[in-house]
Amino acid sequence: MRDTEHPISKGIPVEWIQSKDELYHGLRGPAQNITIIATAYSDKITWGSGDHEPIAWTTNYGQGRVFVTVLGHVMKQEYENAINGINSCENKNEAIYSIGFQTLFARGAEWAATGKVSIKNPDNFPSKMESSSVEPSKVKWKK
Repeated sequence: MRDTEHPISKGIPVEWIQSKDELYHGLRGPAQNITIIATAYSDKITWGSGDHEPIAWTTNYGQGRVFVTVLGHVMKQEYENAINGINSCENKNEAIYSIGFQTLFARGAEWAATGKVSIKNPDNFPSKMESSSVEPSKVKWKK
């Protein structure tokens, strides 16, 4: 997490492990007036950039709030093993079953809609050492 004081990220551990997912790197665009919430390391071992790449950010559009995350990719079976281990279906539903992704997504959506975040981190939020996954309908949100 890069901005630990933003309502979306406040209380989320600074470092946590995302379940297997496709990491976008080398994103292009003006990148003006954005707040980077989180980044992930794009390892050169997997043809990455060798840099920390943005994975979640906010911006405004007119009077509206925008939240973006590039996490949560599930690929169609037809693309399985296009590039073994990278663009493959080997993650099955892990990316969207990630409690880290689900939390970031839910908190980001709430912030975009209201400007505030009331959603608490689930007890089984991932740690710096291991990911945590569960079917989205089975997340147990703290009250």
